[in-house]
Amino acid sequence: MLTLSIVNHIWSFVFYIFGFHWYVRGDEDRAKGADASSHDQMTPEEARLYKWAALKAALLVALVFGIVFFLFIAFCDFIWFR
Repeated sequence: MLTLSIVNHIWSFVFYIFGFHWYVRGDEDRAKGADASSHDQMTPEEARLYKWAALKAALLVALVFGIVFFLFIAFCDFIWFR
């Protein structure tokens, strides 16, 4: 249990250093014994927006891969294999 606590503090420190200040839970939450699951619930509207943002990000990545693939094929066809 002590090891888990140390690992948790290390990850909290790493997240704090790299700018994820919102992730680090305060000591007051630990002192109160607040249930973490009550803070993690999203409303249906938030869940819908989260899914929409994930879909847009995935489509953007797929578009970039598609463009790079098309440019590679065009390069091979018109320049490399001539």
